[in-house]
Amino acid sequence: VGDSEYERVYSGQNNNRLRGYSPGQVPAGYAARPDLISNLFYESSLSWWRFCEDNLVFDVFEDLKTGRYIYLP
Repeated sequence: VGDSEYERVYSGQNNNRLRGYSPGQVPAGYAARPDLISNLFYESSLSWWRFCEDNLVFDVFEDLKTGRYIYLP
Protein backbone atom coordinates (compact mmCIF):
# COMPACT_ATOMS: atom_id res chain seq x y z
CA VAL A 1 0.00 0.00 0.00
CA GLY A 2 1.29 3.42 -0.85
CA ASP A 3 3.30 2.06 -3.79
CA SER A 4 2.32 3.73 -7.07
CA GLU A 5 2.05 0.40 -8.96
CA TYR A 6 -0.11 -1.10 -6.23
CA GLU A 7 -2.35 1.95 -6.23
CA ARG A 8 -2.66 1.88 -10.03
CA VAL A 9 -3.69 -1.78 -10.12
CA TYR A 10 -6.03 -1.75 -7.16
CA SER A 11 -7.62 1.65 -7.66
CA GLY A 12 -9.48 0.52 -10.78
CA GLN A 13 -7.38 2.59 -13.19
CA ASN A 14 -6.06 -0.56 -14.85
CA ASN A 15 -9.10 -1.44 -16.99
CA ASN A 16 -7.22 -4.18 -18.86
CA ARG A 17 -6.62 -6.19 -15.69
CA LEU A 18 -9.75 -8.31 -16.20
CA ARG A 19 -9.81 -8.37 -20.01
CA GLY A 20 -11.15 -11.72 -21.15
CA TYR A 21 -12.96 -12.41 -17.88
CA SER A 22 -16.72 -12.87 -17.73
CA PRO A 23 -18.96 -11.39 -15.04
CA GLY A 24 -20.81 -13.75 -12.75
CA GLN A 25 -22.34 -13.81 -9.30
CA VAL A 26 -21.43 -15.60 -6.10
CA PRO A 27 -23.98 -18.45 -5.94
CA ALA A 28 -25.69 -19.67 -2.79
CA GLY A 29 -23.40 -21.99 -0.88
CA TYR A 30 -20.25 -20.23 -2.10
CA ALA A 31 -20.44 -17.10 0.07
CA ALA A 32 -17.17 -16.50 1.96
CA ARG A 33 -15.64 -19.56 0.25
CA PRO A 34 -13.01 -18.46 -2.28
CA ASP A 35 -11.55 -21.97 -2.11
CA LEU A 36 -14.74 -23.48 -3.57
CA ILE A 37 -15.00 -20.83 -6.28
CA SER A 38 -11.33 -21.32 -7.12
CA ASN A 39 -11.76 -25.08 -7.33
CA LEU A 40 -14.69 -24.63 -9.70
CA PHE A 41 -13.01 -22.23 -12.13
CA TYR A 42 -9.26 -22.76 -11.68
CA GLU A 43 -9.54 -26.51 -10.95
CA SER A 44 -7.56 -26.05 -7.75
CA SER A 45 -8.70 -24.88 -4.35
CA LEU A 46 -5.10 -23.78 -3.74
CA SER A 47 -5.56 -20.89 -6.20
CA TRP A 48 -8.06 -19.13 -3.94
CA TRP A 49 -5.60 -16.23 -3.56
CA ARG A 50 -5.63 -15.71 -7.35
CA PHE A 51 -9.40 -15.48 -7.40
CA CYS A 52 -9.34 -13.02 -4.49
CA GLU A 53 -6.66 -10.90 -6.14
CA ASP A 54 -8.51 -10.81 -9.48
CA ASN A 55 -11.72 -9.69 -7.77
CA LEU A 56 -10.18 -7.35 -5.18
CA VAL A 57 -11.46 -9.47 -2.32
CA PHE A 58 -9.75 -8.42 0.88
CA ASP A 59 -12.27 -9.73 3.43
CA VAL A 60 -14.07 -12.89 2.30
CA PHE A 61 -16.89 -12.40 4.81
CA GLU A 62 -17.68 -8.91 3.55
CA ASP A 63 -16.62 -9.15 -0.10
CA LEU A 64 -17.98 -12.59 -1.05
CA LYS A 65 -21.64 -12.46 -0.22
CA THR A 66 -24.25 -14.37 -2.22
CA GLY A 67 -25.21 -12.41 -5.32
CA ARG A 68 -22.10 -10.21 -5.45
CA TYR A 69 -20.76 -9.71 -8.97
CA ILE A 70 -17.38 -11.29 -9.59
CA TYR A 71 -15.17 -11.78 -12.63
CA LEU A 72 -14.22 -15.26 -13.78
CA PRO A 73 -11.72 -16.51 -16.36
